[in-house]
Amino acid sequence: MKSNERRDNTIFVSALTGAGLDELLARVDAVMPVDPLVRLNLRIPISDGRHLSLVHACGRVLHSEVSDGHMNLEAELPESLARRLEDFVFPPAEASH
Repeated sequence: MKSNERRDNTIFVSALTGAGLDELLARVDAVMPVDPLVRLNLRIPISDGRHLSLVHACGRVLHSEVSDGHMNLEAELPESLARRLEDFVFPPAEASH
């Protein structure tokens, strides 16, 4: 293939002018999975280092305090991680009847 022929998954971008950058970013957004951030209040036992470290490593802790052997956290987390931590959401969601 010659360098001036265009392939379907090729996008040319100019480092000098930025031409083609918008098209590249749009293509990246189209093929990348999205994991939106959600804000949660969590209550995790201090002894549960595994889940506490997940919150700190993968999310952004906005506020934290220790109370009765638990770490109360307000954090922004990827939705996929939030689903894994649903047992720690505080206050617990009301069960639908």
